[in-house]
Amino acid sequence: MKIISISVNKKFLEKIDRTWEELGFSGRSEFIRAAVRKMIDESKYKFQDKIINVVLLLVHNRRFEKEISDVAHKYNGLITTQIHSHVGNKDCLEVFIVRGRSKEIKEMIHKFRQYKLKRLELVTL
Repeated sequence: MKIISISVNKKFLEKIDRTWEELGFSGRSEFIRAAVRKMIDESKYKFQDKIINVVLLLVHNRRFEKEISDVAHKYNGLITTQIHSHVGNKDCLEVFIVRGRSKEIKEMIHKFRQYKLKRLELVTL
């Protein structure tokens, strides 16, 4: 097995350590391999160029509200439902139900990612 190194700040490392222990992983490496494997699997199966249905969840800082809205408007032909809610004092939650060609959905997700999202979750239906 090859060894790689990654750089993370102290706070993020503390979150990694707390999470792998809570989830019952044997260590950081196993946890990080599982997380990377999940991302690889998602991109492998979810983005073949075909019509798919997905639920997309975003959490972002309110300062990006206009930019996120602009991306949503650009892709309004894909978005069948959108829910917007303020969470806490600084963040927004967006839930999108989306139907369209996987290639276009992938483009939309890349546009959203430009705005330092606190969380992005994608569920294929």
